[in-house]
Amino acid sequence: MEQDELALEMPAACARGSPMAVQLVRAGHSVAGYNRSPAKGKALAEEASRRGLRYLDAPVSGGEAGARNAALSIMVGGEGDAFEAAKPVFDAVGNTVVHVGPSGAGQTVKAANQLIVAANIEALAEAVVFLRAYLVTNGRKLSVGTGSIGGMETQARQGAFWDMVAGRAAPPAAADTLGWELLHVDPDQGTIEVAFEASDRFTNPMGVIQGGFLAAMLDDTLGPALVATLPAGEFAPTLDLHVQFLRPARPGRLVGRGRVVRRGRQVCFMAGELLGPDGEPVAVATATAHIQSLDPQARQSVNE
Repeated sequence: MEQDELALEMPAACARGSPMAVQLVRAGHSVAGYNRSPAKGKALAEEASRRGLRYLDAPVSGGEAGARNAALSIMVGGEGDAFEAAKPVFDAVGNTVVHVGPSGAGQTVKAANQLIVAANIEALAEAVVFLRAYLVTNGRKLSVGTGSIGGMETQARQGAFWDMVAGRAAPPAAADTLGWELLHVDPDQGTIEVAFEASDRFTNPMGVIQGGFLAAMLDDTLGPALVATLPAGEFAPTLDLHVQFLRPARPGRLVGRGRVVRRGRQVCFMAGELLGPDGEPVAVATATAHIQSLDPQARQSVNE
């Protein structure tokens, strides 16, 4: 890239279409913005042109894992010569970089991609209802033959969680014991929803689920919410888990909802709740986990 070229992540003011977005760069430079509407992208391109700049709208896909691994997909709208000049910068953070058309086209393609994701999620929900109607309760059956859950990037994503979901690795024995089932996961937002099948074997003498099983379910909810965001070669063992039992839980289908509350470079905080068969909370929990790198031998033992 020439010295007078620049790819710039735009400040928050740019989302409102502020002219300051293009006042920060000298004439003759290129400006790249990553998140805004097609209309605002076009408006900023026009403003940039009046100031002697070349503007590219370049939304990305791939989440945090893609950013950390320089494996983002980047959809670029703008002039062809500006794209070619800025491409070395895009190549540094993405492995799929495509010039999709004039200014605004990048965000248009991004919006179309989101429509496809939404359609896949809706189809996944219908598939789960269909499976339950025929007494198939294990959500991993959705991955048979396709290697994906509703097409949600399971082949593109790598790591312990995604290897299990895509069928590349066996699920942990503890997950099988609890009847763990993935309902929804959003690694970009750090959220997850899972289900468990609590049988009569989980009950205490009073006929309600023993608290240790409820704690294990919450641990198997909060942990995957974080692990789903990690790239291959990283894992996050739980440092502490605080559980509050709200009321007795009867055997049946329980749903866990977990989220990453705050994530640092190594220490992360999660929270979540467990809903009983009636849809009301039976327990809540918070947890702390420590992100660690796995050497190849340790990674193999985890998969086993």
